[in-house]
Amino acid sequence: MSDIEVSCAPVWFARIRKAIQRRHIELLKPYGLSSIHAMYLTALYHSENGMTLRELCDQLFVDKANTSRAITTLETNGYVEKEGNDKLRYRIKLTLKGHEVAQLVVTDMRKVHDIMFRSVTEDEKDIIRKVMQKVERAADDI
Repeated sequence: MSDIEVSCAPVWFARIRKAIQRRHIELLKPYGLSSIHAMYLTALYHSENGMTLRELCDQLFVDKANTSRAITTLETNGYVEKEGNDKLRYRIKLTLKGHEVAQLVVTDMRKVHDIMFRSVTEDEKDIIRKVMQKVERAADDI
């Protein structure tokens, strides 16, 4: 692959991200949420015992201020609740309402992945996974 083709990788990633973001906007609009909330709903959906703010930041590679704002919006709208007695140490969990919306997001993402990878073989998926893990590790050196 030439340097020109490799240099297009960020454009490819941005294009995929933008397509998913547009889908999230449409999906979450009726719930008064934006596309940014999808990743928080998804992370909490897959967490049985909820997560701390720091755990969300670390898992999603998002700074604390953005995470805090997103969680405040989700809490204000009744999608998450904070559990714990300490104002600084609490776990964030989905409410029943939040779980229902998160399930919609997760189900929709499975559809998106099916569409994106329908012409990709299992062997190719494995190669993509391995290559992306290498690229992700290399990104730490940037």
